[in-house]
Amino acid sequence: MAEKLRVGLVSGVRHQEDYARVLAQHPGVALVGIADDADLPEEYHDLNRAIADEHNLDYSTDLDAFLARDDVDAVCVAPEYARHTPLALRALAADKHVLVDKPIGITLAQCDALIAAARRTTRTFAWIARIGHPSLQRARDAVASGDLGEIVNVNAHFLATYGNGEKWDEEERAFFDPVVNGGGELLNFGLYPLTAILNVTGLAPTAVHCVKGAYYNRPHRELDIEDMALLNCEMESGILASVCVGRAHVPGNLHKSDLWLEVTGTKGTLVADELEPDAVLTGATPGYVERRYRTPGGTQAHFDAVIDNFVWAAQTGGQPFLGADEAEKVMHTVFAAYESAASGAIVEIG
Repeated sequence: MAEKLRVGLVSGVRHQEDYARVLAQHPGVALVGIADDADLPEEYHDLNRAIADEHNLDYSTDLDAFLARDDVDAVCVAPEYARHTPLALRALAADKHVLVDKPIGITLAQCDALIAAARRTTRTFAWIARIGHPSLQRARDAVASGDLGEIVNVNAHFLATYGNGEKWDEEERAFFDPVVNGGGELLNFGLYPLTAILNVTGLAPTAVHCVKGAYYNRPHRELDIEDMALLNCEMESGILASVCVGRAHVPGNLHKSDLWLEVTGTKGTLVADELEPDAVLTGATPGYVERRYRTPGGTQAHFDAVIDNFVWAAQTGGQPFLGADEAEKVMHTVFAAYESAASGAIVEIG
């Protein structure tokens, strides 16, 4: 049995409380502390201390010293989005395995710098996205087995129905402010459906056309960031894929979950809904009995499988689900979509 991976938490400003709970319950992990830089707003330190208290960890405000510790093998990096790249770069420079929250950067230059550093390191580099749900993993297996035949079309949908609407609390500004978070929901959520498409089909976009706007939520209008975006993508195989992504203020979702994926092949159409345990394949001919790719007692947590995969990769030297190559394909698509929305033109990716 491999020794436990000693994981340090780097910043707890956004999403880290969720990741810390998964890591704390992992049989192959020992949490060893949480750290951040000293020169931060007090509210950030309060968030870090809350995570430290929940897991009985020490909290250090000397991040460089924390990263230099011999008893820290790996780190999970989850500050506000603007600091994802700089903190992850520091962790890689300290020769740590790195798991960083999405998005890996808020500009294309940030993303490329981190991707380059990840390719230079001998340590594991991985990032977090919502591909770990059992239905998406079963969909990937079904495509890989050839059950769909040749893929001819892909549609993906990520719609968070918990938008603010006209409610606007200035205390929430940091949650939406593009200075802190880089953009709107295309940057925040767009990588979820794009990563699901890449993970399930193995295909990435080569060109994209995007329209976006602020249609549902007052914070997005006032901060001039998008709450909805529609992407039409030409894929590596020459097929088309459509992606709808956003945050709306509506009573419910068309599907059971935020994330939904439909892959059409020459033998049938496969549907994966994030909160459904099974992926379902329906044949093209009348009377075809649907095939369900069942999940044997799988978790419904968004990120368990991704974090488990990172632990395995760090311990064995294996390839993580989401590494530098996947980050390049997904993040270059996101920023090409922004360029397309600004110009109105189709933008090639590469």
